[in-house]
Amino acid sequence: MRVFFLVDSNTDVIHKILDEAGIEHEDDDTLIISRDITENGRNYCRVNGRIVPLSFLSKLGTYLVDILGQHEHQFLLDSSKHLSILDNFQDKNFFDLKGTLKDLLSEYNILNKRLKEFYSDDKEKMSKIDLLKYQINEIESAKIKKRRRRKFT
Repeated sequence: MRVFFLVDSNTDVIHKILDEAGIEHEDDDTLIISRDITENGRNYCRVNGRIVPLSFLSKLGTYLVDILGQHEHQFLLDSSKHLSILDNFQDKNFFDLKGTLKDLLSEYNILNKRLKEFYSDDKEKMSKIDLLKYQINEIESAKIKKRRRRKFT
C-alpha cells in the first residue's frame, strides 16, 4: 500500500522529524509513505523510499492525519501540538522571523558552548597548577640530597 501526502501544515515539525531520521524531504512538500506486508508476516515501511520502523510511521502520522471522533477535543489538550496549531494562522513573514530566530538561537548555543569550553580550560589549568604546586611542596619537604659518587681506582 502506498499513500501520497501533500504536507501543508505542521511542515516545520515534519521536516524536523525527517531530518532527524536522515530522510530527505521533497521541495514540493510531498511525502510518499508505503507499507508492504509479505506472506510470512514481515512488513516493510518506507518514507520517501527509505525503510523506517513502524514506530517512525506512528510518530510521523500524528502530524499528518487527525482522526476525529467522539473525543476530538482531546487533540486540543495535547500541549505538543499547541504551537503548530497557532503557527497555522501565521503568514510568510512570521515563518521568516521564526527561521531567523531559530538561526540566532543555534548560533547562541554554539557560542555558549565555546564559552563554557573556554572557562573549563581555565579550571583545568588551575587544577593542574594546584597539583604541580602540591608535588613541588612534597619534593621540597622530603629534603632529598644529592649523593656524591665515589670513584673506585
